[in-house]
Amino acid sequence: MDLAATTNESQTFAQDAEGLKEYESFSDKLQLVERQKTVTERRAPGTLKARWEPYLGRFLGDCEPGEVVAFSVMALMVSGVSLCAVLVFGNNQLHLPVWSFTLLLVVFSLVFLLSLCLIWAHEQQTNQKTFQVPLVPFVPGFSILLNVFLMLKLSPLTWIRFTVWVAAGLLVYFGYGIWHSKEGLREQQGQDVAARYVVLPSGSLVETVQNVQPEGHTHSTHTSPLENPPNSR
Repeated sequence: MDLAATTNESQTFAQDAEGLKEYESFSDKLQLVERQKTVTERRAPGTLKARWEPYLGRFLGDCEPGEVVAFSVMALMVSGVSLCAVLVFGNNQLHLPVWSFTLLLVVFSLVFLLSLCLIWAHEQQTNQKTFQVPLVPFVPGFSILLNVFLMLKLSPLTWIRFTVWVAAGLLVYFGYGIWHSKEGLREQQGQDVAARYVVLPSGSLVETVQNVQPEGHTHSTHTSPLENPPNSR
């Protein structure tokens, strides 16, 4: 009787294993449909928003996704540093006339605001796995402007100390820290074996373990039931 029961359970498990491919295939199809639906409903990050398409589409429509944003970020940084430099050194060190001082402030301010508006007119990254600053890109942009203004008001001796400590920190990081990182070792160990649990149509729970091998080798998958069949007496 025990031998017959063991044989029946083995046949049931074999049938479940045959239905595993169909179950995974159906799940993959569901994920593919959801992914296609998301792509059609939501634009890719870096593309122009739909409400700005009638106004800016003829000027920026031919650009690649993210190209305008990258150019705007560069213009934002250059105009922000230039604006802070004019504010800090314009009257004392450079001795600029009033008209040139005012003109430079207006030009750099307009470029800074225009860069922020262009970044805001494009789609942002929606995968928020960690904390994200609100009101992007206005809060980060004005934070950069404030920090650059404060940094330019530091004394030359402070800048020398800052440069020495940054160089020492980079030397320690690239010489020791990056090669002995616990997070890097944990990720490397996690890539050796990948395990997942699959519920078969019959209701039994199966663990599939897949060994990760270098490219050019076939992946071997081992499937084993969590509950072993009873041993024959």
